[in-house]
Amino acid sequence: MSVIRLFLSELKVGHDPNKKEFRSKSKLKQNWKRRIDFRKRIRLHNWLTILETLFRKGSTLFALFTLVFGLFIIMVGNYGTIKMYDKIDPMMYPLFLVVSIIALVQISILIPSLSHLNDQSIEFLRLIRLQKLGKLEVKQLGAIRPIRLNVASFFYLKRRTKVTYMEVVTSHTINALLLF
Repeated sequence: MSVIRLFLSELKVGHDPNKKEFRSKSKLKQNWKRRIDFRKRIRLHNWLTILETLFRKGSTLFALFTLVFGLFIIMVGNYGTIKMYDKIDPMMYPLFLVVSIIALVQISILIPSLSHLNDQSIEFLRLIRLQKLGKLEVKQLGAIRPIRLNVASFFYLKRRTKVTYMEVVTSHTINALLLF
């Protein structure tokens, strides 16, 4: 109801937005709105951090299993596609090719979508830091860390993870081809 009154009071006929008293009231209302908006955003981020902490073990195991299993499947598929070209039945050859392509597409879609959480969290905190904040709000904001999806305790998913993953797949496939 107060938002409606605020909106209607600013639309009153005869109000000159260039008057000093109008600007000061408007600034006070904007500062009040900004502080409430900041508190809501911080609460939301804290709530998401708590949820991420609760589900960390499951998400960590899921990401680790998916990445390791995908690495194995892609390497075996690539190896079978390249090395077994003339050694296996022509009806079985497309199986290696299809498995390799499906696993590669799955990982290529999965890693960026999982790393999107980290990117959005960093962007969210960056946008909040651009606002005018009081001393207490700056201290609260300094204590907040971005939400990340960890893979075991080794690293967390970010944009570079996909490139690193594809580099590992390529190097291990080439090593397997040269070794066997």
